[in-house]
Amino acid sequence: MTRLLFNLARTQPTATVKRHGGGIYGEILFNRIVERNLPVEAIYDSSRWFNPEMKKLCQNNHVPLHDLATGKSIQQIADETKADVLYSPLMFSGSTDMAGCKTVITVHGLRDLELPVDWFAFRYKTNLREFVKQVVFTLFPKRWKKRKWKLVQKHFENSTFKYVTVSEQSKSSIKLFYPEQRGKDIPVYYSPCTATTIPAPDKRHDRYFLLVSGNRWEKNNLRAIMALDRLYSDNLIDDTKTVVTGVKNASAFRYRLHNPDKFEFTGYVDDDKLAALYRDAFCFIYPTLNEGFGYPPLEAMRFGVPVLASPVTSVAEICSDGALYFNPYDIEEIQMRIIRILDPIYHKELSEAGRKRFEFVRSRQEKDLDNLIDYIYAS
Repeated sequence: MTRLLFNLARTQPTATVKRHGGGIYGEILFNRIVERNLPVEAIYDSSRWFNPEMKKLCQNNHVPLHDLATGKSIQQIADETKADVLYSPLMFSGSTDMAGCKTVITVHGLRDLELPVDWFAFRYKTNLREFVKQVVFTLFPKRWKKRKWKLVQKHFENSTFKYVTVSEQSKSSIKLFYPEQRGKDIPVYYSPCTATTIPAPDKRHDRYFLLVSGNRWEKNNLRAIMALDRLYSDNLIDDTKTVVTGVKNASAFRYRLHNPDKFEFTGYVDDDKLAALYRDAFCFIYPTLNEGFGYPPLEAMRFGVPVLASPVTSVAEICSDGALYFNPYDIEEIQMRIIRILDPIYHKELSEAGRKRFEFVRSRQEKDLDNLIDYIYAS
């Protein structure tokens, strides 16, 4: 039986976020591997936050954990465990020099290469490091993208590595930016379903629009916030508030709200609270500028919450006819879509379309999860 070494370190916090899509993806995949009682050992870093549920899972199922904080490299751990296959849910530092075992990596997308310059990014207040990065990206996009291209190219140069991805969009992006990958097999396995948390029965009694990841400029929430604020000012919405997660207050934006009492800003919310927010929302608005897969709309569709979204990158592929789309750069068009969803008949129609699309995608996600595991172990 294949001896698998799983890189759980890539499910841990990044420099900017504690919980991220690639990390959740890796946790679900690892959970299923353990559930199937397949031989696996794991790598993590005890110097950073590590999901207690993952630690408990390993302890309860006697899965050996190898700590990078001891100073050992992934290569050294792979050699010591005599792993046949190393799997990582995201690209990782040092992977370009891996040798001695087969390596499978999931590429979720190439955001740094795909994202266009957007001056609105400067309307999000960030720390100095992120601000400098944004200045470089905005003023010198070709240089920035060339540098990022080279970093990924180093991974693709290792001909012994195998790559999988999460959407046809991401597969097309890989083949566009890295021509040497065009003749290679890059399987597409939809990201596993995250819509599993059962929210507490108590529901909010107010009606609200929901936006998530408010502090990330590439999620483009400020344009949607401005669209809603203008509609409040014009009295076109009077009984529906707006909840924005991922940002503590409106001071995170270089924009003065004219109707601050209509907005509720929250910081990080845990999975249970977020699931409840999705369930109880009147409508979910997702103006993102880039997605490799796109979990949030599916989370809303699960509960029959209508979704208004941008159609860029993978969003239209995943959501199909289950969402109503708008140009994410056009605030007036976002306003138009919001006005349309206020129609009770259309609200119900889009709610039903979203539920149907969610069930279709979830069915494929469940099959793809096991197919991906089979592919990893057969590598």
